[in-house]
Amino acid sequence: MTTCALCTCTTFITAPDLPVGWVECGCCGLARNLFFRDLDWTPEVFASHPDATEQVTAVLELAERLQVPKTILEIGPGRGDAIPVAEERGWTYLGVEHSPNALCFGKGNVIMAHFPYDHLHKLVLGSMGVILCLRTLEHIRPVREAFDRFGRYLAPGGLLFITTPDRDTANNAFLSEHHCAFRQSQLDLAAKRCLSIECNIPRRDPHELMGLWGKLA
Repeated sequence: MTTCALCTCTTFITAPDLPVGWVECGCCGLARNLFFRDLDWTPEVFASHPDATEQVTAVLELAERLQVPKTILEIGPGRGDAIPVAEERGWTYLGVEHSPNALCFGKGNVIMAHFPYDHLHKLVLGSMGVILCLRTLEHIRPVREAFDRFGRYLAPGGLLFITTPDRDTANNAFLSEHHCAFRQSQLDLAAKRCLSIECNIPRRDPHELMGLWGKLA
């Protein structure tokens, strides 16, 4: 039986605003791709992603003011924009990849410390001051389980920062390699156990959603 990756509902309807093969949950509205295929990660694909340096810098500056542990976990490091920022500011960095293809690309180009997603099981609970998930959540399911993991590994007061394409404005041509498509209300639902934080973090792209949450102590 097919269940929603966010709320576990089993009722789906056609998503009229999305290409053939997409359905949406009848309860929370999260869209799911029935024809998902993992992207062929190439240098050109990574180069097409907007630079995240400014966003990462803003998140780490806030985290330092909150005096959380200077450990950062990135889900889906991409081309590694966060690594030089973390190193310059004295943070310990770990990147894990959900996509086998992206994992192979990262290891082959030696641009970052890439580990499989299952490496999360080896981490100490409550040890991460910051978790980044930049343009990666749409590739992961189930979403609910991912957020549960994020919460377990965040230190009290730690920050979770997520960006993902906005279902209502993003280019549908890129949706074939996405598991899910989000609206802001679904991001907020997924992170309901954390405290939403108002921030002035810059957007890399006018067609992306952002969320910054703090783990309650």
